[in-house]
Amino acid sequence: MSLGTLDYSFSPFRESLGDDYLAADPFLEKVLRHHGLSDEVKWKRLRSYGKFAASSAAVGADAADRPGELPQLTPFDAWSTPHPVGLTVPPATRRILAAALRAGAATEPDVFLRYGMAYLGAQVGEAGVTCPLACTDGLVRVLQELSGGPETKAALDHVLMQAPGGPVHGAQFVTEVQGGSDAATNAVVAVPEGDGSYRLHGKKWFCSNAWAQYWVVTARPEGGPKGPRGVGLFLVPRETEEGKNNGFRLDRLKDKLGTRSLPTAEMTLLGARGWPLGDLHSGLSNMVRVVLTTSRFWNAMAAAATIRAAQRIAQGYADFRQAFGRSVADFPLAAESLDLLERDARNYTAAAFEVLAGWERVASKERAGEVPDANEAIRSRLLVMLAKVCATRRATKRVHDAIMLLGGNGIEERFSALPRLWRDSIIYETWEGPHGLLLTRTLLDAAKYGAAEDPVAFTQGLLGSPAAGAEETEALGLRLGAILADPDERSKMVAFEGWATEFYDLFGAVCSAAVEAGDA
Repeated sequence: MSLGTLDYSFSPFRESLGDDYLAADPFLEKVLRHHGLSDEVKWKRLRSYGKFAASSAAVGADAADRPGELPQLTPFDAWSTPHPVGLTVPPATRRILAAALRAGAATEPDVFLRYGMAYLGAQVGEAGVTCPLACTDGLVRVLQELSGGPETKAALDHVLMQAPGGPVHGAQFVTEVQGGSDAATNAVVAVPEGDGSYRLHGKKWFCSNAWAQYWVVTARPEGGPKGPRGVGLFLVPRETEEGKNNGFRLDRLKDKLGTRSLPTAEMTLLGARGWPLGDLHSGLSNMVRVVLTTSRFWNAMAAAATIRAAQRIAQGYADFRQAFGRSVADFPLAAESLDLLERDARNYTAAAFEVLAGWERVASKERAGEVPDANEAIRSRLLVMLAKVCATRRATKRVHDAIMLLGGNGIEERFSALPRLWRDSIIYETWEGPHGLLLTRTLLDAAKYGAAEDPVAFTQGLLGSPAAGAEETEALGLRLGAILADPDERSKMVAFEGWATEFYDLFGAVCSAAVEAGDA
């Protein structure tokens, strides 16, 4: 006897999502091998991470994102003493983050293995984990590069060790209420103690991952100049050596659109003790160059992974689901959406790892105390900003397309990861620089570094592959020249926004073709 709808099963769809994200993605393997990841010990680690992401991390992400499990403020203990952490996070978030950090997803020296793990892990959604990993990556980079005392060395060792009882991770606090992205207006003050440390006083407006043990914080040394040269960079531990609250108060958690399991706080620094990182007059430039660039790249990488996750879910569902006597995948508009998801998953993934390759060539020189090639440095700087803008914007669009392919099931929080991925993609768009800021900076830099004199050559240099896309590149170059010559600031920026999207689409297609062709 048929039970009608009671015997309908989604098992084929669920099984199509797979239990190993790496094994199910031969193109990702091609990309990583294209960039030289060949050591079989490293591949064994990456394969293990692919299984972890599709199983424990995916289950944990679902658990962490439930309304009853979300972060909560805990400003005081039972005896009204300021709590050393100030909040609680979902147990699942703690477990996933600890495992990811032990695996090396924020600290592995081989960047292609590191970001291969990051790409696989981001496919389950933020879950309060991607931001901590990105921030820890930035923390480690800045502690390794900038001079500091024994306190900064001890913090670096603590993060790299990842001893039992972890996770041990980092955060970065820049934004203040009066300035937003205009960090040159920062007003948090740093008062010298006379022993090399400073006491920080004032309010920070967006403090994501506030439960981290170590924070990289911008503050204005007392008596310093106004403007960007007056902003320093400091390492601030969450707790004192005695395990007590290090002079801060979490005022509230943001009730934000987007990632729910990641706590983002408003914080008042009440004499928090910190130690300077590098030249205090270069604090803001070091924050942008090292820490924010790292986070911007993580956004681009996570966005590419988000598109890949949306493509897997949408394809699995459209192949499984029957409507009006035919597979959903066979309907023309559904087929078009699926093709665009597949195209962007491949191209934006290839683009992200090509951006990584250029960035690493520059960063490795800087880590060694050498001066990187000037053309390579500006190309990397521009590509990171373009990747952040274009990949995150595209991720939001493609996840939305995937949701529409699932219809009502697409918006059901427990049916698939799509609602979480869509919320996360909004965060990736706003995290570490909104589109307008980064596009304006990119166009200014392009004009500064030769685009106005020879826009076709500049575009070709940015693309990086002399033989690829010659006709499209010339057309884009000529358009860039016209944009730069436009005296109207508004029309110039509107036109450049469109140019940036077209360029990055071409860049992704060229990178993807190079991977398939096996070009070095």
